[in-house]
Amino acid sequence: GISRAAPTTLRMLPLLVEVQRLAPLLASSSGSDDACDDGDDDDDANATAYLIVAYVRKYYAAFAATLEMALELRAVVVLIDGVDEASGRKEQVEEYVLRTLVPMGVRVVMTSRPNGVRLEALPEYYQRQFVVFDLKPLDDAQRLRLAKAQLNEDDEFVANLLQFGRIRAGHDDLYRRARDNGPAARS
Repeated sequence: GISRAAPTTLRMLPLLVEVQRLAPLLASSSGSDDACDDGDDDDDANATAYLIVAYVRKYYAAFAATLEMALELRAVVVLIDGVDEASGRKEQVEEYVLRTLVPMGVRVVMTSRPNGVRLEALPEYYQRQFVVFDLKPLDDAQRLRLAKAQLNEDDEFVANLLQFGRIRAGHDDLYRRARDNGPAARS
């Protein structure tokens, strides 16, 4: 049967936050903060902290009450996906995560290409607060499975797409070798 004993830990809920959707909310928030800066840092901090709730209400309206309660209980793992995809707002997204969400006690997972976060510029945050993983590149078989799953296309289309990628990589390698050897090596 079902156990009636009180749980000893809270179950965590995942919350996917797509940076491409978060960045405009950050932009509108920073614009309003500048326009009505009354010097009250507590109001600014509350407005900034409210962004995650605004995101939940906008993109997860059907589950907003549950997610807001989970956020309040710190029973959420927020997946900030694609920090490097924030165009001119990468640093603002990073600052929001490091200076607002993490100090609030929110558990965070961030995904980015290596150039999307400033590990060297902000070591006080990343070395103490995060575990950084570098993922290995996918091999051809893994890329093929991923492409088939995402594209829902036939084998021939996906195989041609992957072959194009291999040809392109070969051309890039030829270019690098020609560039590195200089004009004297080509004559």
